[in-house]
Amino acid sequence: MFRPLSLFSVLMIGAILGCGDSSKERKKLEEVAVKGAVTIKDKPLADGEIYFIVSGYAPTIIPVRNGEYTGTAKVGTNRVEIRSWKDGPPLSTDPTNKPTKLNTIPQEFNDASKLTAEVSSKAENTFSFKIP
Repeated sequence: MFRPLSLFSVLMIGAILGCGDSSKERKKLEEVAVKGAVTIKDKPLADGEIYFIVSGYAPTIIPVRNGEYTGTAKVGTNRVEIRSWKDGPPLSTDPTNKPTKLNTIPQEFNDASKLTAEVSSKAENTFSFKIP
């Protein structure tokens, strides 16, 4: 009888701790217009994506075409990541033989990026980024 009581106690404690206060929902951040340019080796990035990321929120992904982008991003300090894709070899386990996507931008401009943009609701938000 000791085990069922212990299991019941553990389940009740888990249920109580798991019930959060719904009034503490994540604050919705204002989104405003952003635009700018991305160059790689002093040439416009032909085709890619720029990510604006506020910690704790889903990233905003904006297409880059002919070195320019226009979209919206959340107000605040955004970490910026830049990616451009090319077809890579298919996975050996993929029966469809579909090509994988390979990022052509160096890691220090995406996964390990230290780029930032301070997006403001009170100013024009134009940001240009150069990839050497």
